[in-house]
Amino acid sequence: MGMQNNMPTDFGCPLPAQAVFYWSNPQDWDRRALDEEEQWIKTSVLKRQREFRAGRNTARRCIAKLTTSGASSTNYQHLTRKPISVGDSREPLWPKGIVGSISHSQFESHDSHSAREFCGVVVAFEKHIKSIGIDIERIEHLSADSLDLIITQNEWQRAKEHCWPTYWPKYIFAAKESFYKCCYPLTGAYLDFLEADFHLKAVKSLPGVYEVEVVSIDSREIQFSQQELLKYRGYVYGDHEVIRAVFWLES
Repeated sequence: MGMQNNMPTDFGCPLPAQAVFYWSNPQDWDRRALDEEEQWIKTSVLKRQREFRAGRNTARRCIAKLTTSGASSTNYQHLTRKPISVGDSREPLWPKGIVGSISHSQFESHDSHSAREFCGVVVAFEKHIKSIGIDIERIEHLSADSLDLIITQNEWQRAKEHCWPTYWPKYIFAAKESFYKCCYPLTGAYLDFLEADFHLKAVKSLPGVYEVEVVSIDSREIQFSQQELLKYRGYVYGDHEVIRAVFWLES
């Protein structure tokens, strides 16, 4: 618990105190990634190439910040030159000793015809954080045909009993995405949306921020004890454009 940052961050949600987070800047989307990374997108459409480059270029800025702080500079600075390749499930494979997460969202703005692009990256040393996952989603209602594939009956009931935000199904969606991205590097197992049951609790000191409680995981592939679930920290926050969610597990 001591690693938690209880203040809002640039991400909008609390993050572990020793994690580094950056939003991509416009140059990150169009600057080439490392040669070893470019091979993964050489046949991809332009949209995929741009979001991939934004993630990798922003990740290098995060790693540079992480590895040049305090006593870390002499031991870890070489990690900024390491490529971040792609795993079997398209997850980023971080340099040894680093954990992290990348998320991006591109959409037409609600109030104009301009395109909006968001890419965020968070990294930390594995000696402090076992795993971390973030997700960024446009703030909107989920389609009617997807609700029954994402929201559990218990979550519907809790939403009626508690003051959850207007777009709460999308908040739950983002939270489950970030939880899966946090768990997958540790388990290598797929987790279905309906196998995770969450509860949103408003954080009184942080308007608009909700703590995400993992009530239960009912999965044939992953077995969690209640004690293990309590170790995961999760938050979700939304503004007028995007929802951000994060889950992490301390080392």
